[in-house]
Amino acid sequence: MPNVLRTTLCFLARPLDRPRSHRYAAFALAIAALLIEGSILGGAHAVLPTGFQSQLIVAHTFPGDPIAFAPLPDGRFLIIDRNLGNVRLAPVGSGTSVLIHTIPDVQAAGNEQGLLGIAVDPDWPARPYVYFYYTHTGNVAYLTMYTASGDLTIPTSPNITLGSPFFLFTDLPDVNNYHNSGTLRFAPDKTLLLTLGDDGNLCGAQNLDLFEGKLLRLNVSAMPGAGTGPPPKADLIPPGNPFHGPGDIRQLVYAWGLRNPFRFTVDPLSGDLVIGDVGEDAQEEVDILFAASPGSNFGWPQMEGFGEHPCCGLCGQENTFTDPIFAYNHDVPPKAVIAGPRYRYNGSAARRFPPQYDNNIFFAEFYDGWIRRLVNTGGAWAIAPPVPGQPSAANWADGLAFHSDIQQGSDGALYLMRMFGNSRGIYRISAPVGVGADPNLASSSGTLQIEPSPLRAGQSARIHWSGTQAIPAALVVQDVSGRIVRKIPVHASDSAALDLVWNGLSDRGERLSSGVYFFRLESSADVIASAKVVILR
Repeated sequence: MPNVLRTTLCFLARPLDRPRSHRYAAFALAIAALLIEGSILGGAHAVLPTGFQSQLIVAHTFPGDPIAFAPLPDGRFLIIDRNLGNVRLAPVGSGTSVLIHTIPDVQAAGNEQGLLGIAVDPDWPARPYVYFYYTHTGNVAYLTMYTASGDLTIPTSPNITLGSPFFLFTDLPDVNNYHNSGTLRFAPDKTLLLTLGDDGNLCGAQNLDLFEGKLLRLNVSAMPGAGTGPPPKADLIPPGNPFHGPGDIRQLVYAWGLRNPFRFTVDPLSGDLVIGDVGEDAQEEVDILFAASPGSNFGWPQMEGFGEHPCCGLCGQENTFTDPIFAYNHDVPPKAVIAGPRYRYNGSAARRFPPQYDNNIFFAEFYDGWIRRLVNTGGAWAIAPPVPGQPSAANWADGLAFHSDIQQGSDGALYLMRMFGNSRGIYRISAPVGVGADPNLASSSGTLQIEPSPLRAGQSARIHWSGTQAIPAALVVQDVSGRIVRKIPVHASDSAALDLVWNGLSDRGERLSSGVYFFRLESSADVIASAKVVILR
């Protein structure tokens, strides 16, 4: 599509942010619908670094705007249509999806309203619950959990049914039809996280007793309760939230001072959150909320990105603000940042990126269609140095407009949801073929030995390696889901044996539960050796 036409369409429609003038809203929707239905928005043409590949893995049929997805543990995807309230299931290998449910009473008249967020309970299938955030008729938004039944663990089956809704909230704000945000994710500790935009009430973002402009952390482990809900808000307050009473709302708040945090992701290793907060006219920002120090105030409406926002004057001036880790300017509007994952390298993942991508933060621009990555050097985050074939010095990938959700899969690939156009659906970006060694094969770089094996919970393990083909840099321990539970830097020469003792603790200082764990010894470039250990009670 020509740049002028694309810019005009995006400026008018702005599905991720408030139109600058409300009198254009109805006209914008009509123009956007005509252009999309008229096939002016074509397929995605990704430009990626050398060897990386983009593949459309879940395509037709989407009669609405597919805005977000949630993977099931068996590899299937649940997908939500923003404007129709549809929930769809994509079986593994099918290339398509089937309608399994329609959420009733979804209000989707505004570009930023509708069915916006989805998450699957981390204890699926023992807790077969799917969570949804959506704007509801009557100027409110709901957070609801549905009980799933059917084929809960069969990857190729399209047979899942959602029933028995339990309402967690029925009074979240939706006074205006913009800045609704609505990402749902689970933290490693199994608390449910939800972002809420300022709903046009700018100063609400600086008021801990209002929902506007907040990120909530919720304890849903005892839900569903009796009846259909909603429960008392006090029943959803988890231990460890940073704020205390007297009100219940502030005790649910995990971060505040946000404008429109449309997308965020959770680092499975640290529990830190990467938040993309959509700006107004000056800057888009990428924030980090550290799990070790929750309660950060990201400054809206006093701040936008790294600059002061000439807005309101009197709200929140006395508060302490946390700067973003990165921001970019609105050179040619519109702009809307999409926070992607903090990438975690997994040497046993089939589509893993090279080890150099470990701890990189990916983020995207919805309208301009690029993906960039950040690296941390000396405590500061900055654009990563380019890799071979990268489309520009800053852009790791390009040609990816209208992608509304980016997540790292358990296989090490990046998964993206394209919301608009003929080729909307879920895309997978995979690393070059042959990257990394297969840790299940015998390694020419030496043998990794762990004793005793099996290992009793609470015991320490002695770890030994000897080899001459590579220099170890880290020992990584992961569970069967691929989650990294411990990463230990190591040092050895290329001619010396490595001996170390692991105390059996995770990076959080917790004893690991019983089960199967995979140990990887990594160099700066690849996996050197690996071993599997069973931990018993």
